[in-house]
Amino acid sequence: AIEAGKTRFFFGEPEALSFQGSAESMKKEEDDLVTLRKVWLKIGKVPVFYLPYLSYNIRHTVYNVEAGAGYSGDLGYLLELRPYYSPWRSTRFFADVNSYSRRGTLIGPGLSIDINDRLGHYIRTRVESGVIRDSGEQLGVDSLNRPIDEERGFLNASHIHRYPEGMAFMAQVQAWSDSEIVRDFDTGTFRKLQQPESFASVRFPLNDWVFSAVTRFRIEDFEYATERLPELSLDLLPSPLGLAGFYHELSLSGTRLRDDNPDRSHPAEYDRFKGNYRIARPSALTPWIDWTPLVTAQFLACDNRAKLPDEPT
Repeated sequence: AIEAGKTRFFFGEPEALSFQGSAESMKKEEDDLVTLRKVWLKIGKVPVFYLPYLSYNIRHTVYNVEAGAGYSGDLGYLLELRPYYSPWRSTRFFADVNSYSRRGTLIGPGLSIDINDRLGHYIRTRVESGVIRDSGEQLGVDSLNRPIDEERGFLNASHIHRYPEGMAFMAQVQAWSDSEIVRDFDTGTFRKLQQPESFASVRFPLNDWVFSAVTRFRIEDFEYATERLPELSLDLLPSPLGLAGFYHELSLSGTRLRDDNPDRSHPAEYDRFKGNYRIARPSALTPWIDWTPLVTAQFLACDNRAKLPDEPT
């Protein structure tokens, strides 16, 4: 094995604005596996992305092109190309260039990152996008019965990072030009969801307590969702109460909700606070029968900020 301290590396020629990186340490194993720790990816000297741990094989395929061809009744003859650049096994930059004889050409960059290191970090990042001037004869209407414009596009991006100590961060952004763009040009995504969903959440565990924050927001004007701006929660995990065999748990949360669904007579915005406290005494009557007496106290309070008659749900 070969080990080194602070390391600087380049992708291509070392120029002023070249794509490069730096690491606190580097180790190369005999099987050509290179491990970098505390890595900053940079454009020139400007850091743009941080990775706590990065491992790659210097002999893996860095450049490649994936291709497919066929025919579809809606799209016509199609040719799909995905050239990609993969500096490490865990990371792939790519671009989709998909040509359809009846609809035009869809172009969009993308990114995928998968890291599951020995220190306990789990990172999964996905970015897919595409824009097209749709030349189809009948584009139809969106979910609100409005004509679909020929300038169409989508962005689907997600990121998950779980830390060794239990902290977790998750975010997802899905921005679509219209409600049917994914159905028409990204059937793989459409099979999993038919409406865009954008949110961000973070979770901090501390012994028996867990603090979390989540926000749900809406980007499009064709999809209506109850937005959380944001929701803060504090939870006590089931813990011994101090009495023989008794356990208790607590859940507190507060959020500001906004709902401008057109089915309402007017937009609604309100604050909601709720809590739940439980005491339980689990016991086993027999090896196959458990009995748990439970006492629960709950409260719910809402404040209609709009001062209008719609009730929060």
